[in-house]
Amino acid sequence: MKKIMCALAVLLAAALFSFSGCSPQKATKIDKNLFDDDILEAYNIPWLQKPDDAINERQYFDGHYTYEANFQEYDDYTEYYTSVFTQFQEKGYSLFRETGYDSHGELWSHYTCGFLESIENPNEALLEHSYMVNYNVYYTPSPLGNYDTEHDGYTADNIRYLIFMCSKERSENGLFTFYLYLAAGREHYYVQTADAASASAAV
Repeated sequence: MKKIMCALAVLLAAALFSFSGCSPQKATKIDKNLFDDDILEAYNIPWLQKPDDAINERQYFDGHYTYEANFQEYDDYTEYYTSVFTQFQEKGYSLFRETGYDSHGELWSHYTCGFLESIENPNEALLEHSYMVNYNVYYTPSPLGNYDTEHDGYTADNIRYLIFMCSKERSENGLFTFYLYLAAGREHYYVQTADAASASAAV
């Protein structure tokens, strides 16, 4: 079991490094939590609610807003993620997954951008590892911008992302460990879906 927990820690750190584009930072106690009204408003998801069946809740900041909890059943995780994904769709958000990023330029003109493609169902956002399952959803309530020939994609503003991560096996206490991360993402994004359509304003 200790080997499993070590592997979980390694996967968690690797996931954060991969999706944030920066090194993991030491957890810091903060006054604001992920589910505070002003944080959700700032990240364009004022309607987001905590999972109903979560227990042992903890919140902290480690370069992202992080919500950690336990589920008694794995189905509680999939039901929560699916319900959030459905709300995104019903409220008119455009949803994406990141397919890569580019970083170039000199010290004073450094330019980092991410490339996205549209997704329409939860499985398109799925990343499955040996001990963890996570769904990475990039979202925006804003319409897509003009086509950029240099980056072969439509410009996208107000991009934020959520990572829903859960252990595949019960821990020693018989529970599943769940993490929810909220972050602002990169400064520039380009949507490379061939038939990218403008998103309607989210309610």
